[in-house]
Amino acid sequence: MNIAVLGAGALGSLFGGYLARTGHRVTLIGRNNAHMQAVRERGLKITGVRGAHQVTENLQAVWEPSAVRDVDVLILSVKASDTEQALESVSHLVGRVQTVMSLQNTLVKDSLLIATFGSEATLGASTIEGAAMPAPGHVHNTITVPTTLYLGEHGGETTARLTALAEAFNATGLGTRAVPCIKQVQWEKLAQICLTNAFSVPALAGLPRASMQDAQALREGAESYAELARELLGVYGGLGYAPEDFFAPLSRLKELVGLEHEAAVELLLARAVARLRDVKPGPPIRSSLFGDLERGRRTEVMQIFTPFLEEAGRQGRDVGALRAAYRNIRVMEALAMRDGGLNQRGGA
Repeated sequence: MNIAVLGAGALGSLFGGYLARTGHRVTLIGRNNAHMQAVRERGLKITGVRGAHQVTENLQAVWEPSAVRDVDVLILSVKASDTEQALESVSHLVGRVQTVMSLQNTLVKDSLLIATFGSEATLGASTIEGAAMPAPGHVHNTITVPTTLYLGEHGGETTARLTALAEAFNATGLGTRAVPCIKQVQWEKLAQICLTNAFSVPALAGLPRASMQDAQALREGAESYAELARELLGVYGGLGYAPEDFFAPLSRLKELVGLEHEAAVELLLARAVARLRDVKPGPPIRSSLFGDLERGRRTEVMQIFTPFLEEAGRQGRDVGALRAAYRNIRVMEALAMRDGGLNQRGGA
């Protein structure tokens, strides 16, 4: 297949690199920066959970979207706030691309794709794969799970392109599953990352050596996590869904359903202690939102939290803990952007 990745940051480059490595012709579309220059000159270095690879074949890097003409598949991997501008930059591909899909975290991404490319071209997708960029031309695959990518037609049917794309991604080592319920997967993934950020960002800001498990192993931390999970699962259940732990073992929401608060706290404490026994040396893995705060960049906090806050309002549910976490992160975002990142301004 001829594939273009619009938004060649860490995640977009990772997916593009794996696809190129298995023989697909891949064009990375990104900013004119050191990373893209390095890919042009030396190819893409991939390290991490699937080993080390240097991808030089079937891979090109461009920073002018107009340079991409005819492609079979367009993968969107830009920051949520950049979506409309990014889609405008590839409007010349409307009617010339067979399939367009998004790796973003938002729930509105597919409606924006449909508005630009039409419903027949748009395929639903959701992934938990994690990546970072240690240096230009180098992406590090930080996180994966057995099934890390879900694809689905919005009508729920199984089509030839759905089957072909699932096979193509599976061939790269990215465990992929075609499902009839892609909207549920997207809601549950959003619940998972909303919970992770709502708990970890306020708890761990300014603590570079502390992990989410460290915070959750404290009773107050487990109590906070349990309350946030109760609110999010209430909204998710109000949509008519029950947790499926699509991204297990990272996703472990099913075991919290129906538990009283104290039982949930005890479960979370035991779970955190068990994970700390198996922790590997090195800095703790943080969410991409946390990374944006540390660098003083605009985050996706609005796109991650707002769907649950608005849906809670429609359902008449009290989500005070979630709303407080959202407000705290918005304050951090504003001040981190002003100061150039978390912990960038020293005291007297």
